[in-house]
Amino acid sequence: MKIRKEAFGYILFTNQTSGKSGQNTSPFVVELGEEAIYTATTHLSAPEVVHLCITKRCNRNCEFCYVEKDDYEPPSDKIKELIDQLTEIGVFQIAVGGGEPYLREDIFEIADYAAKKDILFNITTNGSLIDDELSRRINENIDHTQLSFTEYDGANLDAASKLSRFGFNLLVTPAIASRFKDLLLLLDSYGPDNILLLEPKPTNPEWYERNSIGKEEKKTIIQTAKLMQKSMATKILVDSCFSFELDNTKGCMAGRRICYVDYPYVYPCSFLASEAMRMGDLREDKFINIWEKGTALDTFRNVGLKAALRDCYLLEESKAKAVI
Repeated sequence: MKIRKEAFGYILFTNQTSGKSGQNTSPFVVELGEEAIYTATTHLSAPEVVHLCITKRCNRNCEFCYVEKDDYEPPSDKIKELIDQLTEIGVFQIAVGGGEPYLREDIFEIADYAAKKDILFNITTNGSLIDDELSRRINENIDHTQLSFTEYDGANLDAASKLSRFGFNLLVTPAIASRFKDLLLLLDSYGPDNILLLEPKPTNPEWYERNSIGKEEKKTIIQTAKLMQKSMATKILVDSCFSFELDNTKGCMAGRRICYVDYPYVYPCSFLASEAMRMGDLREDKFINIWEKGTALDTFRNVGLKAALRDCYLLEESKAKAVI
């Protein structure tokens, strides 16, 4: 367990549930303090989790992906410098994505460095590269793996059978929603730590037009998930978009509890990674300074706990604009 002082009191971070290996793996956060001060707090002293793009190379061409392919990869020494900075300010987790992270040859070297700094190192992957040998190294060196499950690709089910600490990211398109119960039961049968429900994001306008789900559909999904949770061992989680259909929500976490690093730039979240939404440049300033006073943050920090991402759209050729 880790404890961090905040303006409203304290924030506690621990791993609560057990994966197939019997080890505690799923992160759990609790806030302790004065409710009035918590409600008025626009952002934590440091993020709970920093999402890090470690490569933009990928072996897939998913039309809903928000990352433009590129051969550039931030040098490992720069990533380690960032890990040092995040450790100093008490960040609990680094959530690594891409591209496909396992295309990066030094991924386990970086993971080992994070482990020595006692910061959780989690990876989101499409799972297609995870064979027997890679799964052995993942089980030995990676704290947690999130496998992306979509209507287009179920190859990661084979990967799930090889991993000891993992969860599923379930992208809820209309096709997924039509067989939601059956899919939850299927994914639960593999023994994941969690199933994270993701709402489609408008990174690709044409794809989003075909695959977005309405407010009533979201409510139905949430109600179904609540009912099924009673008989499932797997914890069902929701992203910020879905969270607005819950009675008790922390709202959008962008720029307030999380942020995204596509080195050298820092953004509020991975879906708001346009030039207009840059918070700062790590070549010019330390991470903590960017977090405390970075540009493009007022939109997310001054509208209250229940207001941002619900009205956030990526429009005009994926240029970020927030409509509050």
